[in-house]
Amino acid sequence: MALANARGRSWWRHVPRVGPLAASRLVAFLASHREALGTLGVHVTGKPLMTATGPKRCRDEAAPLPFEVMQLPDALDGRAGANRAPVESCMIRARDDYEAISSWLSQWPEASTTRRAYRKEAERFLAWVILERW
Repeated sequence: MALANARGRSWWRHVPRVGPLAASRLVAFLASHREALGTLGVHVTGKPLMTATGPKRCRDEAAPLPFEVMQLPDALDGRAGANRAPVESCMIRARDDYEAISSWLSQWPEASTTRRAYRKEAERFLAWVILERW
């Protein structure tokens, strides 16, 4: 219980021979016995960070996707976001968050260290936003 609450969403990755299926069963067990064991944090799940209904994955289920191959589900791509301005008043022609980030990254040369650093942070930010909205 302490490890799960301390590590959060992917707590089970720190336990040998426990994968997403066993973790989801453990979380269900812990949740059903909360009177005796205590309460799990709301950030604790037994699910992997991305599933088949979200962005496409690499063969390694634990590997994050690079920005260039991310494919966002329609519900999470930002097209209908609350902060989306009307198309006619936009200075860039981005239809969704991915295109807006791509446009922003295009300001730097392809091989520059600045672009690589910004791309890395943009990947992390986009993944975090998706997980928060999921």
